[in-house]
Amino acid sequence: MEPLARLPVFLALEGKRAVLAGASQAAAWKAELLSAAGARVDVYADEPSDEMLLVAGDPPRGEIVVHRRGGRPRIYPAPRSPSAPSMTMTAHPHSQMPHAPPAFRSM
Repeated sequence: MEPLARLPVFLALEGKRAVLAGASQAAAWKAELLSAAGARVDVYADEPSDEMLLVAGDPPRGEIVVHRRGGRPRIYPAPRSPSAPSMTMTAHPHSQMPHAPPAFRSM
């Protein structure tokens, strides 16, 4: 097998919660993809882009909820909590995420 630049991942997200941190056009695209897969998407952004607000206003499938919050929101419940997300994703440049876990900063 040849080396891959990215790992294509296929997840069953119907009815599951997904958390997305970011406000950019790229974040809007990711929110739209997660919604199209049937996930309920919680987006955490200081200032959501126009694209994000448009896709949240008319999601393809699963609901998209934009939470306007400054600082560092607590978005990760206890691991086995019923409200724990099935998928977490970021659309922030890593240099803008000083509070990110080390694994995210090294990506």
